Amino acid sequence: MYFIQKFKAYLDLTTGILIFLIVQGIAIAFIFIHENVRQKEAYEKKLMAEQLDNLSDYTKQLDSDQKEMHKFRHDYKNILNSLNEIAITTTMI
Repeated sequence: MYFIQKFKAYLDLTTGILIFLIVQGIAIAFIFIHENVRQKEAYEKKLMAEQLDNLSDYTKQLDSDQKEMHKFRHDYKNILNSLNEIAITTTMI
């Protein structure tokens, strides 16, 4: 404070502090925007990964259901063929 009063550097000091605060404000705003974009990208990547996992699980479930349906259909046809053979043999007797 002594030097400021001696050299009457009030204007220079306030200008310097103001410039420093403006630069700091711009830097903080830049960091905030950059971090916000980075977090948004990370969230979107995580969401895409979850959707891909869910789609994979759904596909596996559909495949499993399709296999079960095929087994049931095969067994059903065998039963119908057996009943048909029984009907044919009993009508011949």
